[in-house]
Amino acid sequence: MAERVVDAVLLGLIVVAGVLVSWNEFALLLTPDADAAAPAAESIPLLQQTRFWFWTIGIIIFIAVCWWACVKFHLWEKVKNFVRGFWEGFMSLKQIKHLPLFLAYSIGIWVCYYFELYLAFYCLPSTATVGPVGGLACFAASSVAVLVPTPNGAGPWNLAIVKMLGIYGAKTNEAQIMSFVLHFCQTMIYLLCGLVAWIALKIIHRDGTSRKQ
Repeated sequence: MAERVVDAVLLGLIVVAGVLVSWNEFALLLTPDADAAAPAAESIPLLQQTRFWFWTIGIIIFIAVCWWACVKFHLWEKVKNFVRGFWEGFMSLKQIKHLPLFLAYSIGIWVCYYFELYLAFYCLPSTATVGPVGGLACFAASSVAVLVPTPNGAGPWNLAIVKMLGIYGAKTNEAQIMSFVLHFCQTMIYLLCGLVAWIALKIIHRDGTSRKQ
């Protein structure tokens, strides 16, 4: 539970950081003509952008609707159980013997996730110019998209990468190739590591059982 809480907090920080450093690009993410509109958004101050107020009002309405749904359908108990579970996971961090090392490893894993995505951009000419800030924006957008319940985020993850790369000036065909190759490689790595871990657990479990006998 502790690792899930830490991952959730780190994911939230990554998304917030990505949005803050690339607000104009995120404002264009869900627009159909994101690629064409990207240059125009750069010269408009944040508080004067129509999209800024659109999303702000939309978030307020979303929160209000969630509140109404909780009251209407008596969802407070589920919400309380979720919050209670999150808090218990947070408090379980006290039981970890080497907490600084645990946090360092957790942060290091997410840093590796970022560089796994960003360094791959140098494989193609137009994606190589995205830059580290654009890489963070792509990483934040794809990290949210992967939460959609599809196999390893297939579809929403690819769409987020393609649109964000397009906003940063990458060619559509190269962005599509990049998203497909990255998603395929990541999926293969997860499957391979899962297989190795499964075999290792079988061996450890078998050795432990034989020693008890």
